[in-house]
Amino acid sequence: MLRKFRRNSKPSPEDGLSALTLQSTREQSLDAESQGQHANDRLSFFSLPAEIRNDIYELIIADTTLSLPSQALTAGQKLKLRTRKRRVLVTPINGLLLASRQCRQEYLSTLFSRGAVTVEVKDFDFEGLIRVSSGLDEMEVRYLQSNRNLTVQLMTQNCRQKDGFALRKWLNYLRDCDARLPWKYEVPLEKLLPPTTMGRVRLMHELEYYAEAISALEPGISEPQRVELKQITDAFYKGVQWLEQDLGELGQRRKDRSRSLAHMRGLPGGGVY
Repeated sequence: MLRKFRRNSKPSPEDGLSALTLQSTREQSLDAESQGQHANDRLSFFSLPAEIRNDIYELIIADTTLSLPSQALTAGQKLKLRTRKRRVLVTPINGLLLASRQCRQEYLSTLFSRGAVTVEVKDFDFEGLIRVSSGLDEMEVRYLQSNRNLTVQLMTQNCRQKDGFALRKWLNYLRDCDARLPWKYEVPLEKLLPPTTMGRVRLMHELEYYAEAISALEPGISEPQRVELKQITDAFYKGVQWLEQDLGELGQRRKDRSRSLAHMRGLPGGGVY
């Protein structure tokens, strides 16, 4: 039995072959893992050319709008992020901002320089915009200065005299700030437009009144302030023109409808006018 045990304990040629095969299999497995790791490195996002990464950022930015609402929002609607000097409202937080430091830097540079930024200003109260603008760092200002999609939406209803002082405060801020941003101004009629004809007439007269009242601030201000003031005035006049055209078309449609009803009088199934 001992002789048999000793004979069986000696490695056979087949056992040696199995050992070599096992060692070769292990080496192949390690090589495959190494190749797989290198393949993953080659397929990383930052291995893509910068032009392709920028195209990806721009595709995402096309459906993204940074906004600073004029009203306080509930926690369920917005996430409040506190930075060093300002509060920024975003909905929702884009994953690219959390992926890595390099991804955040590249995405923000594209977002600030090309993304749409909308700020709601109610009754000429620019206080929130002044606070945010004052907290921008040098890099953010540089990117935003090249952005042509910065829009201030003027939400005005029943303004009072103190609201004119608030507008003058905004003009003074623009005069004194070191880096001005290329803001555009618009009256968002899609948000202010009443459903009734009388409501639209009243809104048209309000916008015209605001435009004339704003123009009265022109004497005594500097030339850069006049340029900014004219852009705001033009935004109100543009809203007035749109409402005039809309009311004119509405009146024409009513006249056409009255004529058609007049032809139907006395006919079977016709009107009862």
